[in-house]
Amino acid sequence: MIRVRKKWVILFLSVGLILLTVTKTWVIFPACILLVALTYPRSFRAFKYVKFWMIYFTMLFIFPFFTGSQDARILGLSYSTERLMATVTMSMRGILIFLMMQVLTDDLKVKQLRKLFHRTGFKRFEPVAEKALEFMPKVKSILLARFALNKVNIRPATFFRSVYQLALDLIVDMVRLVALDDTADGLKATELLAAVEKALGTGVKLIVIVGNEHVGKTTFIRRLLQRFSDAQISVGGILSPGEVSGDRKVYITAEDIITGEHRRLASSTPFETRITAGKYYFDEEVLSWCCERIIQSLEKDVVILDEFGILEIQGKGFRNGFDAWLKSGTGKMILTLRPGLVIPFKAFLRTNFPDTSSVSFFRLIRDDAERS
Repeated sequence: MIRVRKKWVILFLSVGLILLTVTKTWVIFPACILLVALTYPRSFRAFKYVKFWMIYFTMLFIFPFFTGSQDARILGLSYSTERLMATVTMSMRGILIFLMMQVLTDDLKVKQLRKLFHRTGFKRFEPVAEKALEFMPKVKSILLARFALNKVNIRPATFFRSVYQLALDLIVDMVRLVALDDTADGLKATELLAAVEKALGTGVKLIVIVGNEHVGKTTFIRRLLQRFSDAQISVGGILSPGEVSGDRKVYITAEDIITGEHRRLASSTPFETRITAGKYYFDEEVLSWCCERIIQSLEKDVVILDEFGILEIQGKGFRNGFDAWLKSGTGKMILTLRPGLVIPFKAFLRTNFPDTSSVSFFRLIRDDAERS
């Protein structure tokens, strides 16, 4: 990596952006890319993901195929060459702006930004930043989940139609996310215990407990298990409590509810595995063991799955256990879920669990209970 002062890189990118906009000379683009690659290679981390390019090419091709004068054809589909050239130029500008922001924030912390914006008179930066930090993980979860749901339908013969459908699904998901209020109908643990017990006495087959990280989902499930024990309701399944070091969760443990056996499920420290999600590396053997323990619990009155995440939507993680319950479970299931996955999980249910009338969602909000 070549050491160049950040301000000169930003200046070069700014000039390149202006020239690209004014002259539409594409040779400027690779020069800017080369400079960033040599000086701030970490700025390209997002480019290594297939999902990034799926979204990029979706936005790149959707306008030429549906707007403008259709004066050319490819694979039997008409498109506008004028709109294609304009979209390519626009996408180049977008990438340069993205890289500029990556370089600018490469070693910048929220505290530094807060001081900077406060000096410039933007005193509302902190609530805006907090909202962004809350919102962006949900956007990421939706993008990953929607890609996992749609990629099975992408075939060479229907590629453009599938990409178009993916784009429409993402637009709908984002609109629903903006309209979703995380605190709506939220219940504290004591209130939620009564609500879940009431739901179990109805025709509800699947109960979904939605809550943010550290809100106390696993702790709530433990309290629920005590209620089930007192009522002599048979329970099986898996709990996934976190192990914290300092103020960071560094491990996830899998706990068999029937036997109490514990195994380390995931670690934030990298190790050789094919299964990762976010910052965690998952032990494949332990995941298989968890699915076996869930399958062994199918005849119980209630099966617990803590928690259903992006891995399960992708067909990994606890998915084999969940699918086995869908096929032959005699009792009810209670699973936990992050708010960012509510929208894609509902889309998943429409395909895999058509009887949505037997599904109930409850939102757990923070109270004085011990955090998970």
